[in-house]
Amino acid sequence: MSTTKVTKTIVIAILATLVLVSLHFAINRIFQVDEIQNAFMARIIGDNTANAYYVNPEIFLLGPLAWLAKTATSSSDFLITSRLIFLCFFWTNIFLTAKCAGANLKTTNGLLTLTAAATLAPVWDYGFEIRHENIVLTGMLIIMLLF
Repeated sequence: MSTTKVTKTIVIAILATLVLVSLHFAINRIFQVDEIQNAFMARIIGDNTANAYYVNPEIFLLGPLAWLAKTATSSSDFLITSRLIFLCFFWTNIFLTAKCAGANLKTTNGLLTLTAAATLAPVWDYGFEIRHENIVLTGMLIIMLLF
């Protein structure tokens, strides 16, 4: 087996491990107060009781979550499902960051760039939380990629 193939296999294994670790954190990490507030506002909007409570919804965040909250049978299920949705944004943002850096993900160097993007500490601090910033980051990265 060539050195390039071995390196590529190791990098893919590291990325797979990071995916599993992020899944574990998304499901088991403590929820921040902002996430609970966003989930609560989504529930209020989903129940059509926004006129009885003060809400400050970011419609692009709480619209789809409101539909989900409306059908949720328990708060914990809703919070975990929301986190899993935002985990998708987490990995999308990592992928877009690597692409904006010019990475060709079919090459070993491209996979190394993706791995580097996947190990940025701020992304792991807030990247899979139920926050509007993650959606804004996705939009900004898409715009950067288009230019």
